Amino acid sequence: MTERLVGRDRELAAVEAVLPPAGGQQRRVVELTGDPGAGKTRLLDEVLRRAAGRGLLVLHGRGSPATADLPYALVCDAVAHASVAEPRLAELGRMLDPGAAGAPAGDDSAPWSRYRLWARVGALLDELADERGLLLALDDVHDADSASRELLVALIRQAGGAPVVLLLADRPRQLHPQLATAIDQAASHLRVPLPPLREEDAAELLPALPADERRRVWTHSGGNPLYLLTLARRAASPDGSVAGAPDRDPLRTRIAAEIAGLPGSAQAVAHAAAVLGDPVDVAMLAYVSGLAEPVVAAALDDLAAADVLRSTPDGLRFRHPLVAAAAAAGAGPAWRAAAHARAAAAYGRAGGPLPIQAHHVVRSARRRDRAAVDVLERAAEQALHRAPVSAEAWYAAARRVAPADDEPLLRRLDVAHATALGLAGRLLDSRALLHAVLPRLPAGDPLRQRAVAAAARTEHLLGSHEAAAALLRRELHTSRPDGGHSDHQLLVELAAAEVLAGRWEPALAAARAAKAGPGADPATSAAAAGVAALALFTAGSVAEARQAALAATAEVDGLGDDEIAGRLDSVVWLGWVQMFLGEGPTALRLQRRALGLARDRGLALLHVHLLVGQGSAHKWLGELPDALRCFTEAEQVARLVGSEHLEAMAATMIARAWTWLGDATAAERWGERAVGLASRRDDWLSRVAPAVLAQARLEAGRPDGVAEAVVAAGGGVDLPAFDVMSRMDWYHMLARAAAASDDPVAAKGWAERAMAGARDSAGDLPAAKAYALLAEAEAQLAAGAADAAVERALEARRGLAAAGNRLDAARADLLAGRALATTGARPAALDVLGRAHLAFDECSAAALREQAARELRRLGRRVASRPAASRPAVVRSVPRLTPREAEVARLVMEGRTNRAIARALSLSEKTVERHLGHIFVKLGVSSRAALAAAVAHEAADA
Repeated sequence: MTERLVGRDRELAAVEAVLPPAGGQQRRVVELTGDPGAGKTRLLDEVLRRAAGRGLLVLHGRGSPATADLPYALVCDAVAHASVAEPRLAELGRMLDPGAAGAPAGDDSAPWSRYRLWARVGALLDELADERGLLLALDDVHDADSASRELLVALIRQAGGAPVVLLLADRPRQLHPQLATAIDQAASHLRVPLPPLREEDAAELLPALPADERRRVWTHSGGNPLYLLTLARRAASPDGSVAGAPDRDPLRTRIAAEIAGLPGSAQAVAHAAAVLGDPVDVAMLAYVSGLAEPVVAAALDDLAAADVLRSTPDGLRFRHPLVAAAAAAGAGPAWRAAAHARAAAAYGRAGGPLPIQAHHVVRSARRRDRAAVDVLERAAEQALHRAPVSAEAWYAAARRVAPADDEPLLRRLDVAHATALGLAGRLLDSRALLHAVLPRLPAGDPLRQRAVAAAARTEHLLGSHEAAAALLRRELHTSRPDGGHSDHQLLVELAAAEVLAGRWEPALAAARAAKAGPGADPATSAAAAGVAALALFTAGSVAEARQAALAATAEVDGLGDDEIAGRLDSVVWLGWVQMFLGEGPTALRLQRRALGLARDRGLALLHVHLLVGQGSAHKWLGELPDALRCFTEAEQVARLVGSEHLEAMAATMIARAWTWLGDATAAERWGERAVGLASRRDDWLSRVAPAVLAQARLEAGRPDGVAEAVVAAGGGVDLPAFDVMSRMDWYHMLARAAAASDDPVAAKGWAERAMAGARDSAGDLPAAKAYALLAEAEAQLAAGAADAAVERALEARRGLAAAGNRLDAARADLLAGRALATTGARPAALDVLGRAHLAFDECSAAALREQAARELRRLGRRVASRPAASRPAVVRSVPRLTPREAEVARLVMEGRTNRAIARALSLSEKTVERHLGHIFVKLGVSSRAALAAAVAHEAADA
């Protein structure tokens, strides 16, 4: 009976249809899913054979429970199985190897963080695929190690523009929810379930079996190919029978019988090989098994002859992880523990990779084993930013075997373990452990200060800003008032907590106290200066805030990379205040430097804040596609960190970005997501998110509910919860909403509040005053005072342009142009509206560009949705699009329907739909309106 591929023609054809070149120039995810024994591995092997026949570069790996604690073991296995020698594959191996220090050869920087590593892996896969197409086929991904699983999630979410297919075989009931969600949400996802075989398939698979016996076998197997073959073998044996149901795990039983039938030395070597893992090493096998090397060599021949081990380009390997598992199980738990101990000792003497040592130590260490604690602690520290889930497991193991009476060691392990839990996204567990260890840490212990700061940051990530501030105040009150270095750090943490809780005066007091006392290091001093500047600004002291921000920027610029990496908050708060002060380029420069350090060193806790800050600076400068890219990355990092608070923040900013990019559907969808996440807690985001959702609906022509949402977010009609810049912007929006609702009286009321606020606190802030002027212009236009509206709008435009705010300066032009058209000043209106149209085009603000175009058309000027002369060249310059896709994109951007495009290009509508789907995936957009923004950005990068 031959185990041929039977009954899977449809599934095989579905997978083949998306392999390059048929699958096009894009990254695709194909999921083969089915119960154990459904034939996933057999189908995957056939796909691999056909992909290699097409000339594709094929990488094939398999997950295994035995390596679940080794970072990137699954993907390393795929790289190791590559059939070609390629420098970029070698680089992949160096980056991902569980035993590597972290950076590729030739890179002397600190170990790569997982964020930077994932980006580089994606880029390398795209480079390899560009030349011949690439298939990354991973079997048993439900058994993937945590680092490989997170890498796969990142690869799935990346907008790859090369012919890469991620072929993942899994058992759906055992697949990790994080990976299952990423697969379901993939831009291009094909799910291929493997149903039970039909009776006619059984006849084709088992032609030699009598029909009646075959029918009984098929009935008892439930159509499962593995059970079908196992029962058929039993039926064909002299004493076989299928009278009852099949074994619970017939494959494991069969494999165990295979190994048990081998000579004793071969069994011992199989047990040792299972402990050591693939590929086998004769010297290590001899040491672990206790046999002489010649005996081991002969046993390996026996194992290869029995097909327990198979020859591969990098050595002998078990033919399947289940074979290795059966070999390990046959040895008995006591023998396995002793073998792992011998392996750990051998690797330790040889200076082997720490992760490999830790892998064996975890399975063999006993209580009070200080040497084991040392190995586990060092391995966890090395893996902390590359693979925090593995680090968390190793810290936990070290804690279990540490001497129970060594309290300083236990405290150190607990704090480190809590840090790893936080980085792994288990924030609640991290908080619980930190609060459990704090009572055991004596006052004045530097480790206590570190634990308190970590606990406060965890509270922030959970959205509990009040709890963070209370914890820090309590600690500062009970600690010795010696003005030590640690108190400076806690005061900075308290200042940040007060800012996030919306209390500006206490934030300023804490920041000044941190900076005033003796002994503060330069990075802590710079962080305190940044928080102080932000608190001054939000409290309305604009002139003083400007001076403080200038001094703080000089302090930060004087810091080295290591100093900034130790206190990224020195940039977070300073970047925000510089942007509010209208210094967008300075804010962007600061945030780019800090964000690069956060990516390189895996500093995730402030990563989202930096991304949101950088994206906001891009928005201020009119670089909307860049803003969206930052906010989208922030949302992905927030998910990884496990913080709903950060997710809500990022989703709120994504909603605002899509609002200005002109995709109302995406803006509302993200706004609703932000509201859903933020509503689970009571903080400033829970109030701001509904206001942002209302803003998205206003831009889509639905002004109802705007006033209620903004007033609630701002803490009343005077909007005291907002800083002066944001307050003026929201007043402008309230005036617009009232005007859109044909309520000039309400519009005037909001404008008067804005102008009063501008006189009181915005005199030193031209951009804030400009928003108030825009509110007044909206109210005047609604009341019929068009001449006054023109004057106010153009004055606002000058203030916004001087502050570098291109997008809002163009909005002021749009308002001025509408008012000029009302007065009959057609030439002036055309001039101002044309300037707005061009600026919106350059900013990729599609909906606002179309508003300006409509106003121009009303005045008799012919204008396309984009400048017609530049559009074809812009589209053709996007490197990710094929020539045909560029033509389709050009016609879409001209506003043509799929039917019209099909007629113009002599294609079917279905073909046009397929091209459009590819374009959306490549450019990472979800609508026709967003396509224009993405094309403009891609062309600029080309």
